[in-house]
Amino acid sequence: MHEPVTSDRDRQPDPDRDHRQRKADAANARLADLARADHALLALLADRNIDADAIGVVLRELVEKTETRLRRVSRLYAVSSSVNEAIVRVRDPRELYRSACRIAVEQGELPLAWIGVRNRESDQLELIARCGGNEAFVDRVFERIRSNPTFPGPAGRVWRDGYAAVANDIATDASFYWKEDALKLGLRACGVFPLKTAGVVSGIIAIYSDQPGYFSDEELRVLNSLADNISFAVASALKDRELEDHQRMLATLFDNLPGMAYRCRDDEYWTMEIVSSGCFELTGYSQASFLENKNISYGRVIHPVDRERVRLEVETGVRDKRRFEMVYRIVTAQGDAKWVWERGSGVYDAQGALRFLEGFITDVTARREAENQVAAQAALLDKAKDAIVLYGMDDTVRYWNRGAERLYGWRAGEAVGRKITALICRDTPERRALLDKLVRQGEWSGELTRLTKSGGEVCIDASWTLVRDEDGEPDSILAINTDITERKKLETQFLTTQRLESIGTLAGGIAHDFNNILAAINGNAKLAGSDLSEDDPLRTPLREIEKASLRAGDLVRQILTFSRRQEARRQNIRLADVVAEALRLLRATLPAQIEIRADFDTNSPTVAADATQIHQVVINLGTNAAYAMREHGGVLSIRLSTVQVDQAEHHAPVNLTSGRYALLAVSDSGAGMDAAITARIFEPFFTTKTAGQGTGLGLSVVHGIVRSHDGAVTVDSEPGRGTIFNVYLPAIEGVAPVEAIPQAPTALGAGQHVLYVDDEEALVFLATRVLEKLGYRVTGRVDPKQALEEFRANPQMFDAVVSDLSMPGMTGPELARAILAIRGDIPIVLTSGYIRDEDMKLVRDLGIRDLVLKPNTVEDLGAALHRVLTRH
Repeated sequence: MHEPVTSDRDRQPDPDRDHRQRKADAANARLADLARADHALLALLADRNIDADAIGVVLRELVEKTETRLRRVSRLYAVSSSVNEAIVRVRDPRELYRSACRIAVEQGELPLAWIGVRNRESDQLELIARCGGNEAFVDRVFERIRSNPTFPGPAGRVWRDGYAAVANDIATDASFYWKEDALKLGLRACGVFPLKTAGVVSGIIAIYSDQPGYFSDEELRVLNSLADNISFAVASALKDRELEDHQRMLATLFDNLPGMAYRCRDDEYWTMEIVSSGCFELTGYSQASFLENKNISYGRVIHPVDRERVRLEVETGVRDKRRFEMVYRIVTAQGDAKWVWERGSGVYDAQGALRFLEGFITDVTARREAENQVAAQAALLDKAKDAIVLYGMDDTVRYWNRGAERLYGWRAGEAVGRKITALICRDTPERRALLDKLVRQGEWSGELTRLTKSGGEVCIDASWTLVRDEDGEPDSILAINTDITERKKLETQFLTTQRLESIGTLAGGIAHDFNNILAAINGNAKLAGSDLSEDDPLRTPLREIEKASLRAGDLVRQILTFSRRQEARRQNIRLADVVAEALRLLRATLPAQIEIRADFDTNSPTVAADATQIHQVVINLGTNAAYAMREHGGVLSIRLSTVQVDQAEHHAPVNLTSGRYALLAVSDSGAGMDAAITARIFEPFFTTKTAGQGTGLGLSVVHGIVRSHDGAVTVDSEPGRGTIFNVYLPAIEGVAPVEAIPQAPTALGAGQHVLYVDDEEALVFLATRVLEKLGYRVTGRVDPKQALEEFRANPQMFDAVVSDLSMPGMTGPELARAILAIRGDIPIVLTSGYIRDEDMKLVRDLGIRDLVLKPNTVEDLGAALHRVLTRH
């Protein structure tokens, strides 16, 4: 709605109004002169026997028209003068609008005047005042303005373009839509004028006449000026109203503050220029006593012991142009000492010079005394080695001793006032069951697992005691917790270490040989297929061989990833690209009754990650979700957004630092999981699938990959309500400069000579055929020492070297070192089914160009050679 505003009652006399009055007087004088000239002319014609009758008729008609027009202009000047008087007199703009319309009709002897203004909520023109005419006619005009901006009438043009518009003869004006209705009301001419605020059209005023041709230049000047005056009055009144409201709000806040707000000079006594009425309750001195140091200066109210400390703090804040804040004592008018808290800052001019100080002071005596009492009690409890925590039934921490600081890592200042569930535990159904038991029995003890500030876990021997209030109602819980983490670790360390070492040993032991076998199977199947025609029936079993070998390779890679035997190659990637690529692959493998819905933030976050491993995370989570919906189908939803993680918040993952993260949420509409299963889903080899349907490594791999990327993965699931996995990855600024999923180059070789070395004869045979098909010349050797001798005999004969990483007699890095000693610029590519961290470091130190993980496909091998030869 159009907001009521106020006019300035103290506006000076309007010189424009005086000017208009003078013009009206001049017009009347011209009329009188014209009448006298008419009489003189008639007398002259009579003396000369000229027939003056005909000429007299013409002259009288001219005089009558001139007289009519002058009276009309005179009335308009009178209207303008009266409206200007209303502007000074009337404070409510609606009343001003109504007065303007009434004056136009009554004093201007006009049949209709109306004013419409912009509705702030709908941005539509709304009728605000009308005098004369017919309400139904005006409603039709407004309906036309709102509904048809393409072919507007005079009012519509003004509303659209912001310029005055005139229909001086409604009967013949083709743009005047409601012509018949207007003529029935006796309306013959119309003038519409814009009302503007800050140069923008905020409304329009429409004036109608019962005379065609009513609006000539003089009338238009008067009415345009009238519209400008109304616009100026409304704009000024708006500012007046806003200023009055602001001043009233400040006065209300100022006088209701539970303390003392002030403005003072930065002099020896901090002379008060403005002070709130709360000073009396705080100090015992009135406002009048403080102002200009009439009876007392605030500097004298400050306790003598604290004066220099306060002055130093203020001077430091002023010097550094920062806010100052301190707690100190004052002495009241009654001689009592109070502790007060003050916060303030300097106010500076455009040149940076200090003008004055402003701030707020409040009584903190009661709080200070309570803090001292609590501190005395806490000093005794801090001597205990155990963690002692007191928190309310709403989980808000009230006390946190030094033992709790040592155990959980949170300082008391960080913990007190926050929820216990945001610090060391989560509000699970199991925890609520224990609290219910505590309320019934009054005490509870047992072993629990709790979280630390750094995201770790500690095992505690917990002893809870229920504290009741004076009415016997549960008020708080006193928890005494003893750290038994080391003891529990000793109990499980051997089994855990043995299992993980077994997995790592297994992964390392089988990766090399098994991947060699898989590479030979996959590569030869692909080569055999390439030699067959498209309709050859052997293509089908060959494709099945390829699929089986790829699945076997994926299983080995998952074991390597879980055991962290495979180094991540992090690059800045757009997470949306990786997820989209994974979804395309996933869609092809899922049943048709499972719908995939993707929702990516338009400002997709960039992360530093191994694109292949993130691809694996999406595939594993998607496959896991699809299994949950295998019976009845459902919806697989993938959302990608950016979130700000704050460890102060209850729902923040505990092992993440505060900051900006990419959030990948993968949810399904399946059967969901109970708490017991949810607690174990990330354990290696734990699975709810039947034998032969899963290895139990999928979610373990997800967990390992995400944690290795400094992220976190959480799960939220309930039976019958589906499951959602939330993956948090640290977001970085900037745009990813590389492809999310590397694509194999299409370029072929150009006859370059490649030395290929591998102790597996089948792989040498396979690589030779593959590389020759890609356009390379190949020398294949199973003995690395023989290959070295051939290279030493003619180093310039070869353009690149491809070698297995692990070979008997001489390893790939040893062969590479010897070859580089002979010819330092030769590009070298190493391949292996098992790459350790130390292997990666050795490869980088040697300056080897590329490293391909087996089972390497035809495209992988070709792509690697293309990269190194292109860079070379």
